[in-house]
Amino acid sequence: MLEVISRKKFVSQNRTVTIKKMKDITDIYASIIVEQKCGLSTKEYVLIYDYDKKKIVDGDLIAYGSWYHLDEEELIDWSQVAQNEKWFS
Repeated sequence: MLEVISRKKFVSQNRTVTIKKMKDITDIYASIIVEQKCGLSTKEYVLIYDYDKKKIVDGDLIAYGSWYHLDEEELIDWSQVAQNEKWFS
């Protein structure tokens, strides 16, 4: 069973970031939704942050009416953004 431990929402670098810290039976992780305005459309990134590994371990991009799974390089980039902007401190 999933339990929401905390929730926060903020604007960072023209992005709206919503972070839900979740807990299941064995792990604590964060579900992150990043909304980024691009011209007339909005890109939405759905990211999973692992507190033990201290990095984003999975993610998807929803944009232009389609869904895209993020590759390892993009996950590393988002982990760096989260670290630089202190999303988890």
